[in-house]
Amino acid sequence: MTTGRQYLRAHQRDHSLVLLAAAEFAALIGNGNTDLPARHAEHFSRVLRRTPGWNAIVGNGVDRICAAVIEAGKIRLKPETDGRALEFEAQAHRVSIAQAWIKPKALSLVLQKCAELGVAEILLFDSAYSAPRSEKPYRIDAILENACMQAYNPVKPAVRFVDNVAALQNARQPALFGDPTANVWLNPAGAAKDSIFICGPEGGFSATEMQALRTFASGVLISENVLRAETAAIIAAGILCLGK
Repeated sequence: MTTGRQYLRAHQRDHSLVLLAAAEFAALIGNGNTDLPARHAEHFSRVLRRTPGWNAIVGNGVDRICAAVIEAGKIRLKPETDGRALEFEAQAHRVSIAQAWIKPKALSLVLQKCAELGVAEILLFDSAYSAPRSEKPYRIDAILENACMQAYNPVKPAVRFVDNVAALQNARQPALFGDPTANVWLNPAGAAKDSIFICGPEGGFSATEMQALRTFASGVLISENVLRAETAAIIAAGILCLGK
């Protein structure tokens, strides 16, 4: 039986990936066709320069995809789909990135790269030196959706908003954070199957936050140099997502 991931790998060279919201995807499967969302129209026509009648792999951003054709602003299921969608097998491991709020441009970069690398969940939290909450949920979703489509990643990271460092503690998910005083390097081979890496803001964590972190998270080194907040998050995501 062909799985969703196998189908995607086999067809991504001549198919564009289109991600839809849950209701949009349900309409496509139920009716056999649906409108191409306006938020995608400009991207595929002007940026990717797709001509009428191009092939697409359409997904719900969670666990299903199907083959379709895009014509005249409509998404139409291919006959071989037969009203069914292929499912994804569960990921062998789930990587979460917790990022303190940082400046909008830097945050956008973190969101894009986490989506490209295959991070399962992104937690955005307030800290003593974090930037104000600048991005709206709909804008964050749009950044992730576009990054996933460009990277052919059919699973969009889930996003949660957290009040502070202490609220990141989760007994079921071992936590790691960058600590320049640590003597252990971040190593995916030694990380748990499901893990979360906690990244601070541009100004770093306060002494109180560091004390709280050390009660439930393990400090690790990710570089011998002092990294920007967004660089640290992207490197940690890359090591944990691609190193296994």
